Amino acid sequence: MFGAKHAQLANNFSLIESRDRFKRQVFIRRVHEFLRLYSGKKVDTLKVSFHLDGEHAADLDEWIRFAIEKGAQVLDLELFNPFLGRGYPHHDYDFPHQLLQLSNPSSLKHLSLRRCVLKSLPYQFNQLTTLELREVILDENFIACLFSNCLLLERLTLSNCKVGRQSLIITDHPRLTDLKVLYNLYSWGCGAKLEIYAANLVSLEHAGYDISCIKAPRLARLYLSDGFEGLAHFASCPRLESLYMLMQSGIKTDVVICCYDDHFLVIATQIGAMGTILQASKEEGATFNPTYSVSVIFGKRNEPMLEACARQLVEHISNSRSSRPLMLSLGLKDHSAETLKGIVAAVIENRLW
Repeated sequence: MFGAKHAQLANNFSLIESRDRFKRQVFIRRVHEFLRLYSGKKVDTLKVSFHLDGEHAADLDEWIRFAIEKGAQVLDLELFNPFLGRGYPHHDYDFPHQLLQLSNPSSLKHLSLRRCVLKSLPYQFNQLTTLELREVILDENFIACLFSNCLLLERLTLSNCKVGRQSLIITDHPRLTDLKVLYNLYSWGCGAKLEIYAANLVSLEHAGYDISCIKAPRLARLYLSDGFEGLAHFASCPRLESLYMLMQSGIKTDVVICCYDDHFLVIATQIGAMGTILQASKEEGATFNPTYSVSVIFGKRNEPMLEACARQLVEHISNSRSSRPLMLSLGLKDHSAETLKGIVAAVIENRLW
């Protein structure tokens, strides 16, 4: 792993201090020296995390060539420019996919790129199981080539990439189980559409796209970080068990909704951890004018607003003809009626019962 510590520090110091402290040429020279002295027969992982770009293509190509020839299975290039937007030019780095021909068959299984150009996807990617692309410029035919060439692909991340078209179609793939599609250029705020046809997809995280069609019968986990208008499309996913939402109004609130065989679990947190835990259920035997019990299992016991929140949710569960009890965790900074009302509304609107 080269440069990870430098990358973290460069973000913490002022730009001038980071530039003076971490000279690119010093870093490059030391990496070359290390690789020259390396006597091992195999390299499993190569990770480069430093403020490099296309101006250093020859050096980056040489490091990638070294890793491929040594049979690397994991390649992680985290390139960035801490001076971007402050008058310093940035030159995109073209990932040298042709170097993968040096290993036949290819040993590369995990590829992670940030701030690169990847305009084509050759057959040498046929052993990939994980592909993570962040701030990468892609050819408009990339997705089609991806699924035809990477038949072993299980996990795909496209985050803040330039995808070359407004609509993105994820075609059926026999092994794809984990998909993240986040804020890709030409999608955010442009009415871009996302279509997903994935029979074995288990986990989906998306933001910045309008879902126009989804056929994922095995989808179990759904992560949403903006706008919940397209949730109706997921009603056709019979195995959906967990829904993770991020509410941005006021204080940032993470909401998780899970469906189990014997109960429902709802977590709402503004502190990044579990808070007061309540259990709520309908009293047995009550047909008309049913009564509900709410008890605090852990946490604050003198918060009637929290109990009222649990009671509203379990009443809605009961009215939906489900007898399963509710476990509710509320880790809130703001206990106002407005905040709790917003949580209840969000959970009911996106319910799993």
